Amino acid sequence: MKRVLNKPLNWQRLRFQVEKNRAEALISVLEACLAQAVTTENAGDDAFYEVAFPGKPEWKKVTVTGLFSEGVDIHAICGLAQQVVPGGEALIGEASVVKDQEWERVYLSHFKPLRVGDNLWVIPKWREPVEPDACNIFMDPGLAFGTGTHETTAMCLNWLSTAKLQANAVIDYGCGSGILAIAAVLLGAKSALAIDIDPLALEASVNNGLTNGVSSRLRVCLPSEVDSSDRGDIVIVNILADVIVELAPRLVEILKPGATLLLTGILTEQGERVKKAFPNYQFDITTQGQWCLLCGHPAGS
Repeated sequence: MKRVLNKPLNWQRLRFQVEKNRAEALISVLEACLAQAVTTENAGDDAFYEVAFPGKPEWKKVTVTGLFSEGVDIHAICGLAQQVVPGGEALIGEASVVKDQEWERVYLSHFKPLRVGDNLWVIPKWREPVEPDACNIFMDPGLAFGTGTHETTAMCLNWLSTAKLQANAVIDYGCGSGILAIAAVLLGAKSALAIDIDPLALEASVNNGLTNGVSSRLRVCLPSEVDSSDRGDIVIVNILADVIVELAPRLVEILKPGATLLLTGILTEQGERVKKAFPNYQFDITTQGQWCLLCGHPAGS
């Protein structure tokens, strides 16, 4: 699930506090209004240990923060938010302008060590590992998508943590921070190709590859730089359903014979439509929250 970010000097930040059952609807509104980033955090006293899979925070109240470019009409967004959070429940009024570097510090302060499966951790690069002997991915996402906290990324990481990756070439199409490509290499993949349309994502992927010592097995490029020899044993696509359907012919081209295809960024009700875009593949479906992961293999294999 990627966005192209145009990086202004200042950002507009909106913060809302809502009951947990209203949070998803509010997040959808903020994303539809071109939020460049949306974060959630506990607004109550109940604690939650940060484990990516299969748990989900059971907070009673949620603070939802949206980050918008300078030219976006904040008042209009507040009006739309009131339609999905009626009765004045949302605490609207905490609108502010923040400098770019200030926002990055605020955002990164919420990025905590995250366990995926039994032996895989995603660690902010400025933190010490919780389990030094585990497989630790050290990340600094910058403004690219991907710290492992979103259900779609967590499902992909969990799949990678249990897969047999040795001797496999992995392609991560829509790589964001590079977290999935880097995880694949650390977990034994022969190589990983990280592809994204966003220069900020490519920059973050390169830097995170250096941090994790996998640069020799990690290549980062724009879609236009992919050539006919770039084909994967495992192809991971974590974008959005409509984009996946549009890209389907291109994705088929980069699959090796017998390759595994992982598709996510897909709402559960969109799964069947996405499957139809790949008629020669059969899929198993994993769900978490409102999202699903399609794990596909060639039909009849």
